[in-house]
Amino acid sequence: MKIAQQFPQFKKERALLILTGTQEAEFYLAGDGLIEKVEMFRIPRIRYSGNEGLAVRPGKTGVTGGSSKSTKEQYQQEFTAKFKTTVKQVINRTIPTQITIISPIMGEIEQILPIASKKSVTMRLKKNLCERHPEEILGHIQKALGK
Repeated sequence: MKIAQQFPQFKKERALLILTGTQEAEFYLAGDGLIEKVEMFRIPRIRYSGNEGLAVRPGKTGVTGGSSKSTKEQYQQEFTAKFKTTVKQVINRTIPTQITIISPIMGEIEQILPIASKKSVTMRLKKNLCERHPEEILGHIQKALGK
């Protein structure tokens, strides 16, 4: 998609925009006035039926329950594993000169990035912009550049 003139054009760069939520990630490549989605993934919601996934054991105060791993921990582990492999593949395929991270979980995302790529991170925005139009994403980047 062609980038409108009012947004950053990334004329001399190959910018990789990494957008994540807590269960999904999108990767855009911007350069020479163009932006395109190169990869995306989403961790599907875990659906339990009835008492599946519920461990119940008697306790002093009655019956206590809960599984050893919370659903949130399962999502985090699954997301981290999928993100780690996907980000390596995308970086090797696109060879970006700069990386922009847009994520509500910025610290975790930066830790997962390959060490060689951490030097290329030029901008960090703590937002969840997954499933947004590329022009809206570029608008947020432009605002951050204007500060």
